[in-house]
Amino acid sequence: NIRFRDNAQLMNVCQRIVSQVGRRVDDASPICDARLADGSRVNVIAPPLAIDGPVLTIRKFRKDKLTLDKHAYRDTQRQEILRTRHYRLIYSSICHTFLT
Repeated sequence: NIRFRDNAQLMNVCQRIVSQVGRRVDDASPICDARLADGSRVNVIAPPLAIDGPVLTIRKFRKDKLTLDKHAYRDTQRQEILRTRHYRLIYSSICHTFLT
């Protein structure tokens, strides 16, 4: 969460980013979707479409690709964490029931 001094500063940053890939964003063209040189995606919505001021979104992607093995490992870890939390919740409920 980056904060800018005002909408003019944010709009200036948006202009500088999209100009690097030969695009523009202004009142006449208030929406811009572009791919940056590093593969990141940038989206800008400017007034008059953005009522509360310009909106800038940059999506950066992983440098190392997520392989099936890495994905399976992460999924296994996630399942283990959920299982542990589930058992703790059941244990807490049982203890609460017997102690009250």
